[in-house]
Amino acid sequence: MSFLLYFFKVAITVGVTSSIITLLRSRLFRIIIRTLPRDLKLAWIFAKLNCIILYRASLKRTIPKLFRNTLRKYPKKVAFHFEDETWTFEKVDEFSNLIGNYFKGLGYKRGDSVALLMDNRPEYVCIWLGLAKVGIITALINTNLISRDALSHAIKSGNCNSIIFGSKFKQMIEKVEKIMPELKIFQFNDHEGEILPDAVNLKQEIQNLSNGRNSLDSDIDEGKPEDKLIYIYTSGTTGLPKASIIKNSRYYLGYIVFNLGVDIKTEDVIYTPVPLYHTLGGMCGVSQALIKGATVVIRNKFSASNFWKDCEKYQCTMSQYIGEMARYVILAHQRSENKPSYKLKKMYGNGMKPTTWKQFVEAFNVGQIYEFYGSTEGNFALFNLDNKIGAVGYLPVYGDFAVPMTLIKCDSKGNPIRNAKGFCEICDYNETGLLICKISKLLPVTRFDGYTNEESTKKKILRDVLKKGDTYFNTGDVLVRDDHGYFYFKDRTGDTFRWKGENVSTTEVEDILSSILNKDVAVYGVEIPGSEGRAGMAAIVDQSKSLDLEQLKQICKENLPSYSIPVFLRIVQRIPQTGTFKIQKMDLQQEGYDINIVQDDLFFLDPCKKEYVKLEIDIYNDIINSKLRL
Repeated sequence: MSFLLYFFKVAITVGVTSSIITLLRSRLFRIIIRTLPRDLKLAWIFAKLNCIILYRASLKRTIPKLFRNTLRKYPKKVAFHFEDETWTFEKVDEFSNLIGNYFKGLGYKRGDSVALLMDNRPEYVCIWLGLAKVGIITALINTNLISRDALSHAIKSGNCNSIIFGSKFKQMIEKVEKIMPELKIFQFNDHEGEILPDAVNLKQEIQNLSNGRNSLDSDIDEGKPEDKLIYIYTSGTTGLPKASIIKNSRYYLGYIVFNLGVDIKTEDVIYTPVPLYHTLGGMCGVSQALIKGATVVIRNKFSASNFWKDCEKYQCTMSQYIGEMARYVILAHQRSENKPSYKLKKMYGNGMKPTTWKQFVEAFNVGQIYEFYGSTEGNFALFNLDNKIGAVGYLPVYGDFAVPMTLIKCDSKGNPIRNAKGFCEICDYNETGLLICKISKLLPVTRFDGYTNEESTKKKILRDVLKKGDTYFNTGDVLVRDDHGYFYFKDRTGDTFRWKGENVSTTEVEDILSSILNKDVAVYGVEIPGSEGRAGMAAIVDQSKSLDLEQLKQICKENLPSYSIPVFLRIVQRIPQTGTFKIQKMDLQQEGYDINIVQDDLFFLDPCKKEYVKLEIDIYNDIINSKLRL
């Protein structure tokens, strides 16, 4: 009996020892050890984030209340730099009080909505802050909505019966007035100039206001964290923009995520060349001034040639970026003989492509790039805190059970694939999938407030995803996660297309071609009669007419798999973009290679000659009639 007991102990010891040795020698263990410092930092920030949010919720603080606290601490400190203007927190408070008192005096009530259409300037922030002090919701209208229908749609979807606009947008407002005669219009005259006949001269009105400087403390005290603060619109790359609801609590979340992640201090000076109607500028940037007390430099419109001049002038310590901004700064620097002098060591934003990232860091010695993944209406975000080039964020490889975000299998159009039981399946590492985020009442950061349109809100929610009764927010984006836990953006759903039985990522092709050619490129799929899937087409900006088609063919051959090489080329003067430098492909894709519609030069990769040739009418007809097989 004792022998059996002894044998059993030895067996247990050997088994445990063997298991430990196997674990220590395993790749997973090495990855865990390697990523542990990174993961501990993220876990600490995530825990701290939730604690702060819960604590703040108990205090019932709104953004106007938090700004009031900042004002009391730093009344004479600079809140905003704009061109040659300096706005202290005291000045911001005074101007916002003028706005709040004026609209309150007109009879506007808590819960009413007013649209705002202006370029970047300190008054932009002061206007929506002043309205917020008395409980009025401001709909931040995209200044690139130049069509009458798109602008009127944005105003209506924000439930607005009034609009405040800068003089620059007079013509747009005149068009909208014709189909919305009941719209009350307030013109903020940037400079002395003509006021529209039906418009109120807002600048003059608030200057003449006798009670404009009255305290709004009692109105501010009425506010609640769950009150709607502003509406921020989706970028509208695939259709008309939707108004996302930003409550006070949501705005604070946008502030604290970046404040903790980027480690923003009161003494920091943040350069903000991105639009203030966008989440990154209007929420994640401006909030650092309103709540933290940092100084924000507002740029009227992004200028690559003035980027480093501004950073030097205002002694900026960090900057925001979005999309292709960094690449434009690199190109502008290459054309300049002046060597920039600056203090800037951090940048945070999204959309920096891997090739641009590497070039930017090497060219300007910026120590930390904080790339993140998120959306205006989304209920979770990813953050790259450790400078991993190309990654939009990471999660611990051993912590999937503790995070609400996951990748599920999807088809080439981004639609979730469900198994025989009706549930979705989680992707393996290095497998491309649709990113979804669980909507949970337990975690404050995962709440989904949706849009002003209830139907649009419902479309973004997936139900019964991994088990019966669960709900997830559908980001509409396709990402991939490597075995170290890093996430990489692949494409927007609808942008990825299938050709020759393979999925083509438009983002990857655009990144490769634009970085090598140093030109703006938009890639999209176009249908060919008689062929399965979509063929690739690239719109390339070539204003100088320097594009070498033979060289382009060689670049494609050396850097792209055969199925990703564009079959059609369109040489354009410019590519339509949103105000945040996202490519708008809808019109390009709809026009395709139709020689009867497109006025630009079109080229076709001849399958026999293996070279790009001009798309003539006879070749076009052969393709349309399926006589030329691809």
